[in-house]
Amino acid sequence: MILQRYITKELSSAFVLICSVLVGVVTLTVPFFQFHRKYSHIGLDFLVSIVPYFIPLAIIYIIPIAILVASVFVFGRLSENNEIIAIKASGLHLGRVISPVFLLGIFLGIIMVIMNISFIPYCYAQTRNLTILVLKSRFLSPNVSVRNIKLPGYRISYDDFKGGVFTNISIAKFLDEKNSYDLVKAATGTVDFDEQNANLSFNLQQVIKESETDWAAKEPKIGTSDSLKIVVDLTPIFAPRKKNLPAMSNSQLNQMIKNKETDRFRLWQIQTEKHKRFSLGLAPLIFLLIGAPVGILTRKGSKVAGVGLSFLIVAVGYYPLVMFGNFIGAHNYVPPYLAVWLANSVSLIIAGILLYVVFRR
Repeated sequence: MILQRYITKELSSAFVLICSVLVGVVTLTVPFFQFHRKYSHIGLDFLVSIVPYFIPLAIIYIIPIAILVASVFVFGRLSENNEIIAIKASGLHLGRVISPVFLLGIFLGIIMVIMNISFIPYCYAQTRNLTILVLKSRFLSPNVSVRNIKLPGYRISYDDFKGGVFTNISIAKFLDEKNSYDLVKAATGTVDFDEQNANLSFNLQQVIKESETDWAAKEPKIGTSDSLKIVVDLTPIFAPRKKNLPAMSNSQLNQMIKNKETDRFRLWQIQTEKHKRFSLGLAPLIFLLIGAPVGILTRKGSKVAGVGLSFLIVAVGYYPLVMFGNFIGAHNYVPPYLAVWLANSVSLIIAGILLYVVFRR
């Protein structure tokens, strides 16, 4: 019992330490690299504002990895100090030593399920709302000093904005990666922000259009018209409300399933999203079941190799299988309730083999 408490305490301490380090590293680095590609059109100030909502999104991946590394190090140290041999020599089965720490995996799994059901959809929804708020303030505020706005595939500039009307507005739409673009200039224009469908509709007056212009040498084809409507797609920045499944609560997903107007493909996506929120909750327990035997099997001085092997199982095995299962579930190649649990099933088989090897030694 004393040994079991010691292992549980050591594992918990290692988990907290590793989790804290990973949270710090991911929180400080990922938003400014991964998010910058998606939200660079909005600005760095926006990245800072969404960091609090990004932390829970990162934690659901940090928790399983942290428990994996912690279990490899703790059980690896026991193996290195010949504690495992002493336990076996005393007649105590390793299952009794390992079993208490499984409670930690189950506890963390429950936390992850609660986060996936409640906090994660809220964070996705708030990130979307902040994105819309910032974009509206950039386009619809008369006091904005920056009048040259970058959007995915577009560059928009104007001289002034008063009373909901732009003056001397220019919209460049890039056609490819070779600086080929369509350029539209208008004396005046208004904009409608459709947040439901994630697009901007510009209604332009007194239009001059330069089509298929190449910055290198080609002469533009110039045309004029009294009015023109241009719709700018904002889905690369935020998803339309009806397609933003990660931001919906379970009750909203259930309501969509009951809606008879939901097409079959959409229904498969909704069911996949629902099952995914529960299946990821099993990850901490699975990673513990993998990390403990890997740590025990690790020889002296090779804990780094044990951690590397564990990461290999996770990076090459578990998460790719998660993505594959979500894909085949969303397309109904396999029923969603089976496809989403594919990664957990395969990982449990691997963990069972590793535990069998440890117990038989």
